Amino acid sequence: MKEMRVMTKTNRMDMFEIRDNMMIIPSDRLTISAELAARIIHRNASNVRLGLQNGLFNWGVALERAKNEWTYFVYTCQFLEAFRIPYEVVLVENKKETL
Repeated sequence: MKEMRVMTKTNRMDMFEIRDNMMIIPSDRLTISAELAARIIHRNASNVRLGLQNGLFNWGVALERAKNEWTYFVYTCQFLEAFRIPYEVVLVENKKETL
């Protein structure tokens, strides 16, 4: 069982398990960062962000929160389908927190 690990700018580890040549997507990770998307397709993150800002991709959006401040959403399943990357979504049950 292989895992693909990618570090983002926030130093948070994003992981997707690779099983039988298929990317396993947890159901609680249906969006990914523009930086992670860029790493998966071996492109520059700024190019992905600009494409999202200009509405060039059907697999994500960029929302302008304030002047020159953007928030990016890349829809994991649509992104993987656009690049013909096989995947499977695995249900992740929510853990109830106790007080």
